[in-house]
Amino acid sequence: MTFTEVAQGVYARRHEELDLTTGLVVGDTHCLVVDTRGDHRQGADLVKAVRDVTDLPWHVVLTHPHFDHYFGTREFFPCEVWAHQSFRVDPGDQAVWAGKYRDTGEEDVA
Repeated sequence: MTFTEVAQGVYARRHEELDLTTGLVVGDTHCLVVDTRGDHRQGADLVKAVRDVTDLPWHVVLTHPHFDHYFGTREFFPCEVWAHQSFRVDPGDQAVWAGKYRDTGEEDVA
């Protein structure tokens, strides 16, 4: 799955799981990754997709605190991560989703 260029230097990438779209904006000196997906494997997959488009250093912006938009962030470190000042992580999200992944046999994701 690759990014689709929707405007000059602006890309979208659709993900069937949880009906998610991530974004990429490529500038002259940096790029901006919009959301990082829902776990470390998905984050690593997104890193590869970004690197298929550009080798520029990145910043990350998180659109909102649903796990599927930010749990993949650590795969982008070290970098600046931006979110709205009211962005709050629900501590229960991690436990709930870890349980769901364990229930499906994906212990490494949990």
